[in-house]
Amino acid sequence: LVSFRKARVELCELPAKQLEAIADTETPQGVVGRFAAPRHTLDELYRTNTRRLLLCENIGDPGNLGTLIRSALAFDMEAVITVGTSAELYSPKVIRGSAGAAFGMKMIHAQWSEVRRLAKSFGTVLVASDLKASQPFERVRALAKRRGVMLAVGSEAAGLSADILSCAEIRVRIRHSPAVDSLNAAVAGSLLMRASTSNPSDVGIIASRTTRSGRAERTFNNPSAPSA
Repeated sequence: LVSFRKARVELCELPAKQLEAIADTETPQGVVGRFAAPRHTLDELYRTNTRRLLLCENIGDPGNLGTLIRSALAFDMEAVITVGTSAELYSPKVIRGSAGAAFGMKMIHAQWSEVRRLAKSFGTVLVASDLKASQPFERVRALAKRRGVMLAVGSEAAGLSADILSCAEIRVRIRHSPAVDSLNAAVAGSLLMRASTSNPSDVGIIASRTTRSGRAERTFNNPSAPSA
């Protein structure tokens, strides 16, 4: 609340019952915001120098879409574009699912035909997630250094449409145990975004432990590093 006051945001205290009536959750956390949703055009967000885009097709679950937006911000995607029957970008459930990342990410819902037109015009590499694919992801990173890349993620139930798959220059899949049929769309999309970073060695696991003498030690584990 202090930061809101410093930014001169209008604040209003309400009785608990009124807050419960306004909020769309059964147990609101005590803060409800009202704001105008940002408005962008596709031409504003997608330009010739745009290098990293996330395309979400028919991601109807608000929690999944929110998680993808959060991961997009974490892994330096420049914009998120939704097509088809994806959830509303600025709906309360998507905002909550993104943990606020939606406010730091450029986003727009567009028609696939318009996205396809710009992608073809700019020479963007369309990378589609596909369970039947077998291409190595290293090729994506190599192409990203020279051309823009658009990662396309579809719903867990149906995957990407035939139209988008037919336009994809590269199709990739994530290898996993046969014990599960598929990965959650948000999990799969997040893994692909992480793998597409120009220098995956920058991403690793930092662990810390305290020795018997009380000294803190930190270790860095890089999953992408070759084993000795």
